[in-house]
Amino acid sequence: MMEDGTMTRTRRGYSGLRNLCSRKIEITLLVALFLTFVTSLPLCHDETCILKVGAEFLRKERSKAIGGNITLNELEQRVDSEILIPMKKMELKFKTKVDIQNLSENSLFKFLRKMPKGGDLHIHDIAMVNIEWVVKELTYLPDLYYCITDGEQILRFIFSEKFPVQEHECKSKWLSVEEKRKETGSDLFDLMLLGKMTITFDRASDPDTTWHRFINSLGPVGDLAYTEKGFRPYFKQALTEAYEDNVLYLEVRTLLLPLLCDNGTTLDREETLRHYIEVTEEFKKENPGFIGAKFILISVRSLPADVMETDLRLAVTLRQKYPDYVLGYDIVGYENYGPPHKDLLDVLLIPSREAIDLPFFFHAGETQKFGSTTDANILYTILLNTTRIGHGFALVKHPDLLQVVADRGIPIEVPPISNHVLSFVNDLSNHPGVTLFSRNLPIVICSDDPGSWRTSGLSYDYYAAFLYFTRADDGLRALKEISRNGIKYSAMKENEKRTAMEVWQQNWDQFIKSNLQGYESTPESIQHTEL
Repeated sequence: MMEDGTMTRTRRGYSGLRNLCSRKIEITLLVALFLTFVTSLPLCHDETCILKVGAEFLRKERSKAIGGNITLNELEQRVDSEILIPMKKMELKFKTKVDIQNLSENSLFKFLRKMPKGGDLHIHDIAMVNIEWVVKELTYLPDLYYCITDGEQILRFIFSEKFPVQEHECKSKWLSVEEKRKETGSDLFDLMLLGKMTITFDRASDPDTTWHRFINSLGPVGDLAYTEKGFRPYFKQALTEAYEDNVLYLEVRTLLLPLLCDNGTTLDREETLRHYIEVTEEFKKENPGFIGAKFILISVRSLPADVMETDLRLAVTLRQKYPDYVLGYDIVGYENYGPPHKDLLDVLLIPSREAIDLPFFFHAGETQKFGSTTDANILYTILLNTTRIGHGFALVKHPDLLQVVADRGIPIEVPPISNHVLSFVNDLSNHPGVTLFSRNLPIVICSDDPGSWRTSGLSYDYYAAFLYFTRADDGLRALKEISRNGIKYSAMKENEKRTAMEVWQQNWDQFIKSNLQGYESTPESIQHTEL
């Protein structure tokens, strides 16, 4: 018995020793891994070591950035080294700021205009057309009246078969656009309209002030676009401007407002969607290379909860009825004015409570106010299982959430020009997109509201992102990945994505070949924008 007891204790001793050794080995491995991480950049004491380690570190850092895993073929390498990189170096030499009104003859901008750009996954209905077109086309339609409010001088429009009797915000009566244009002179009158329907970058402004001007500029565009007379030509122009910029696909945030008829009646919101679909399909027939457009229904966050619930349930109904066109739901509006996402949970959790399939595409983090309830929208957006994050400007201030986004692969929709014009960032080289690009997080470059700053398409935003978010020596690899991301992170079905990527690849290959046809790499062939 004693021997058995001794053997038992011995076995236990051996077992304990094995467990102890095992734990020690685990601890040793963890320490080794930690030290490997810590010492991945070793201390150097001579020039050879410093230069060797430095070069290797920069190589690894570059490989982790956007485009780092892209391999270019021979033709792409020529375009990159002989054309794109020289243009970028020239731009960086002379460029001090983005001047979006003086890019039309810029060589890099022309290059980007020709480049296929996948999809624009964040663009708003009321600001998706260049306002110069809106003024020249929609305000020249017959039976149009306008007024201007006394206080903030906000412009409002209405189409009416007879002199309008509808109440409005103006103390003055409605005025005929046609008659006032004749009286004032078309050039001067149109310039007045253009000034009230757009905004420009003001370095001295702040987001609160700029946003107020921005909202005031949107009202008259909505008055013109969401009408039976103006809607179809307006949306066709939006598709035309996108496709002329070689944007192959759109996902449009839309209020889906009822269309106002000249006789004062309105069409229902589903009819508005049918107009969207019909115009899209007609445009695809006319332009077989255009992949299409789909729609995300939105609510304005400042509206009452019952209105928001009506919008959300409409999104559910229309998604079930038009699954090939309606993608999901979002809430929009200036986040700093609130309410924050956590105060809207009663409405936003309806799909979860009722087991309804309704993907979310939430705006979140479009703020500078670190630590505020608005800033926390990023957190609640992720907790609500958003499909993508609109803007995400504040995301880089939250390292743990940034890691969650990376781990889950949640795409971030970044509109550089919008963030700049709306006063969230003066110097785009300080934009959080620099960090997102350097870590190659899921990111799509978007236009947001291009019409409001008198631009169109995606090239302006690509130009800003390429110059200011990427390294000085980053070239075609970065652009190729950015462009493909517009399809990769879209809400298309997988079979649609495959088809879209094939279309994109055909366009990309042709774009690469066209750049090399008859091209001679000389400094004289590069035109920069000198400021």
